[in-house]
Amino acid sequence: VTIGTPLFLQALHTSVATLILFLAVFYIMLIGSKITIVLLISRSKSLLSNRVYFGIMRFLAIVLCVFAIIFICDGLKYFMK
Repeated sequence: VTIGTPLFLQALHTSVATLILFLAVFYIMLIGSKITIVLLISRSKSLLSNRVYFGIMRFLAIVLCVFAIIFICDGLKYFMK
């Protein structure tokens, strides 16, 4: 079971056209957002110094660790029921 499965099944129960439209929009947004991020980063790469870049990377690493801890705690709560 993944994050999009409930929406996928709901679209499937509505109609096949809804399912196809859901999948098309989902993947267009997924790939489009990644392309947008790459373009923004490639254009702003010269604006970031090494010090600023590594500071941002450290901050994002901490944010990812916080989310990982939250998800692990949620998972443990699910299995402890």
